[in-house]
Amino acid sequence: MIPFGANIDEVPDRRAACSRRISSPLRLLFLGVSWSRKGGPTAYKTTMELNKRGIDTVLTICGLEPPSEYINEKVRVIPFLDKSDEADAKAFNKLLLESHFLILPTKAECFGIVFCEAAAFGLPVIATKTGGIPEVVDDKKTGMLIDSADDFDGFADAIASIANDSERYNNMVMAARAKFDQSLNWRVWTQRVKLLVQETIRNGQE
Repeated sequence: MIPFGANIDEVPDRRAACSRRISSPLRLLFLGVSWSRKGGPTAYKTTMELNKRGIDTVLTICGLEPPSEYINEKVRVIPFLDKSDEADAKAFNKLLLESHFLILPTKAECFGIVFCEAAAFGLPVIATKTGGIPEVVDDKKTGMLIDSADDFDGFADAIASIANDSERYNNMVMAARAKFDQSLNWRVWTQRVKLLVQETIRNGQE
């Protein structure tokens, strides 16, 4: 299994990516174009639950316009960003740098390029343990994986436990970026595919 890389033209400096710290309000980022499949309702309920627990939390939804019942003063909506547009690409990068967690309670996911992008920015991920996600997100190391996409209490528990432990959070930030540097980028993908092709050719000639 050879992981894909991040679809970003400018990878942030490692120091910049790893300099994020927990602060208030807690900023959650939801990226996706399918509100239901990507677990938008759970991301919203998680945000409301964290606020109910006394943790000032704001959710930024980027990539779609959610149903009106999911919009209030704790939710910010950015319907679409085109990464091929310079201004939008800068706005996208700013989102990833300024957020504290990527939250994606997806119900189905083959791989998830967005997790590679989060890793490039040292952004810890809170997602569902489904499909290929465990191959990209190291549970309890570069983020947390929850069994059920509907378990907003579980998502809230995971986020609160990390947000209340700055050392643990900082370790996750550094581990996420290290995983990007080691495996979740196109340079490594190209090297590994090239080696496999060369090995296959050699074996075919023997």
